[in-house]
Amino acid sequence: MRAWRQGEVELVVCPELLAELADVLRRPKLRRRVSTQEAKSFVRLLRAQAELRADPEHVARLAADPGDDYIIALAQATRADLVVSGDAHLTGLTGPGAVVLSPAALAGRLTSGA
Repeated sequence: MRAWRQGEVELVVCPELLAELADVLRRPKLRRRVSTQEAKSFVRLLRAQAELRADPEHVARLAADPGDDYIIALAQATRADLVVSGDAHLTGLTGPGAVVLSPAALAGRLTSGA
């Protein structure tokens, strides 16, 4: 978040991604760490200040979980350098246009200046 706020990285989102994020942040497991108000504020912040793109067109299967295909399609459509996700279906993805880093790996990369 700090790197984004300081202009070091650009966040690209779409309505489907924001809806999924809102859904995940409502789960009981995360509710212990993130209040309802914090979750809503975070999604609003991303909607207002990240680069908001249209949901990508339906694409052929790209990820092990077809529910994740839109994320790769969004990255390809926007020519993103990488996708940041902790989802094992995405972090294990290889191939052209599919550079996926976990949040911890991105934080390490940003800290090391790589």
